[in-house]
Amino acid sequence: MKSGNFLMWVALATIAAAVIFLYHIQGTHTTEEDNGVVAFASFQQVLQQSNAGKSISSQVSPKEKALQEELETKKKEFQLLADDLNKKHKFLSKAEYDEKGKNLQQMITNFNNNIQKRHAAINIAAKATVEKVHQVMQQELATMAEEYHFSSILPAEQALYMDKKLDVTSEVIRRLDKTLSNVDLHVEEK
Repeated sequence: MKSGNFLMWVALATIAAAVIFLYHIQGTHTTEEDNGVVAFASFQQVLQQSNAGKSISSQVSPKEKALQEELETKKKEFQLLADDLNKKHKFLSKAEYDEKGKNLQQMITNFNNNIQKRHAAINIAAKATVEKVHQVMQQELATMAEEYHFSSILPAEQALYMDKKLDVTSEVIRRLDKTLSNVDLHVEEK
């Protein structure tokens, strides 16, 4: 998994954990219908297997790949320019050589800054898109908790032990797929 994908999934998991924690805090009241059952869901699995999560990944991955390919291509171009400059070194005055070297270094710096800004824009767009999924997932969790009288829904990844009957991951995925099957990624060009 590339670092951008890894960062996106870390962000997804972090947001999901925060949702669960907030839902747990909000759901601590009890009624006669509450039976104190705690459910578990693997939110990493939900985000990797749901249509919305796949939609985000399928949009982010090509953008990251394109940036990486552009970076590799430019790296080769810059290396050729540096090699050419070094070959011409003995034919240029020190001032000319230094000026051309300074210009090449500025081109490289400008390009790297541009790549970093574009990568940041992709990450910002992914985070905003994950937030949309997060909102729908929170609604689905609340509905499930109400329907099944769960007092809490906790991350399965943090459970030391859980009865498989309390794992609602597939239900969360099913509901999320019905409610939100696709999410558009809007990357602000920089």
